[in-house]
Amino acid sequence: MKTETVKYTDMGDAVTITVQGAAYKNLVAIADAMNAVAWCDNDNTPESILSLLIGDLVDDLFSEARYYERIPTGGIANVADEICNAIDTGEEPDTTEDRAKRDELRREFSRRGLLSVA
Repeated sequence: MKTETVKYTDMGDAVTITVQGAAYKNLVAIADAMNAVAWCDNDNTPESILSLLIGDLVDDLFSEARYYERIPTGGIANVADEICNAIDTGEEPDTTEDRAKRDELRREFSRRGLLSVA
């Protein structure tokens, strides 16, 4: 039986991320390695590493959409755009069908005010 090392729990009004087992040990190893490099300081922890990896994206969830020349650069628009780019559409990547599904999702995000479709 595979041990779950990262767990996402929806509490109704909050989502909790629990990192344990091998995933936690890898966060510790990354922090320890960074602490051994002088210019990385010596205050790195598993928590600070996880925050470094996902902190900006989580912060974007409650920030207004920001654009530069119609390209999402921050805020909720960045999150929505990242999802559109990363989601598995079930189609062969970069095909007409794949692009159509991503465009459909972008339009729905736009309809809900999460992303402006150019």
